[in-house]
Amino acid sequence: MGGDSPHRLPELAADLVRLKVDIIIGSTPGVRAAQHATTSVPIIMCIADDAVKEGFVPNLARPGGNITGMASFASELAGKRLELLREATPRVSRVAFLWNPPGSSPDYVKYTQIAARLLGVTLQPVEIRTADDFERAFASVLKGRAEALVVGSGQFLFTHPAKGCRVRIKESPSIDLCMGKTQ
Repeated sequence: MGGDSPHRLPELAADLVRLKVDIIIGSTPGVRAAQHATTSVPIIMCIADDAVKEGFVPNLARPGGNITGMASFASELAGKRLELLREATPRVSRVAFLWNPPGSSPDYVKYTQIAARLLGVTLQPVEIRTADDFERAFASVLKGRAEALVVGSGQFLFTHPAKGCRVRIKESPSIDLCMGKTQ
């Protein structure tokens, strides 16, 4: 809904309500904006991390209200992804971590950092806020001598997979939430 302009999400959600759309579908930031814009238009979450923790629904069994959809629990699985990457490549000691601050759950970052400490891995967080940041990120990953790459959660990183792939370290292992596979 907001593309490269997440700050416009509240305005865009209000526009959708004024247009009397039948349904709104969004990821966590879009659902949050729609939640504030309407209590009557049905909202479907896709790529929401934890709907209860985000305050979208009181519980998953009976969401109630006008919001429903799927929760990915990406934050809880963040450490496991890094663990799987480490199991596949035991000699890796420096891992770059791409994340999108407006779209990535703070818990996702926290759990990835905790897992890195437990695994003895040096984590190199690299922020991606706009599509223009990918080239800078690539330079940062190379400068930091990362041996592997973890692509974090968030709608922005999901909608720009081709650019994310260009950042990957050539012939180095990576794990990517949006593609659901290791390379």
